[in-house]
Amino acid sequence: MLVCLPDIFSQKGYQDLIVFVGQKISVIPKGGVGGMHVDTIIDSKDTTYNIAYGLPQEKYLARYKVLQVVQGKLKSDTIDFLVFSHNGQPGPMFGYENVLLFVYSRQDTFYQENYQYFDVYRTDDSRWAGAYSSRDYDGGYEHVTVKPERIKFKTPPVYTLESDRPDWIQHVYPSPYYNLNNGKATAVYGNYVEDLCKLRQQTVIRARRATDR
Repeated sequence: MLVCLPDIFSQKGYQDLIVFVGQKISVIPKGGVGGMHVDTIIDSKDTTYNIAYGLPQEKYLARYKVLQVVQGKLKSDTIDFLVFSHNGQPGPMFGYENVLLFVYSRQDTFYQENYQYFDVYRTDDSRWAGAYSSRDYDGGYEHVTVKPERIKFKTPPVYTLESDRPDWIQHVYPSPYYNLNNGKATAVYGNYVEDLCKLRQQTVIRARRATDR
């Protein structure tokens, strides 16, 4: 399976995607990345030039406990991987206790597929599942075969509404997939991690691959 690499790398040399449920152990900031100086020989001359990769990125080294491998193979019950963020913040991912993560390896180092994860929760039958993802289902993607289903979470995920605009609420937390009450949205529908893995690869990751051709 082909996946795209982070902005700081060439889009060549794709590696197999590994998808797993992980629990955060530690996150260490590793500084910013905004380009790379390359010393090379061009037309018999020693030349140094700069490669620009768009917006500067912050780099983090994350260590997670592996709770379940959904796709691919891992040799250990822990994994270290690099995370990149354009806005200088790691985003909400590190705030969740358990997440479904999408990573790949390059030159013996694991990297997160940029911004790709789902927060996931235990169900009544002791499986892992996540809430309905409007980003995937309502993003205008074709080729989506996965369908949302009603999930019996042990503790349903609850999200605070970041806006009171009705159109925004209906887009991000649509009925009947969420119950809305007192400024919060409680998940009713979602997908088990096996389907979340398929869903994200049919939407965001598929679109990225298409633009890299």
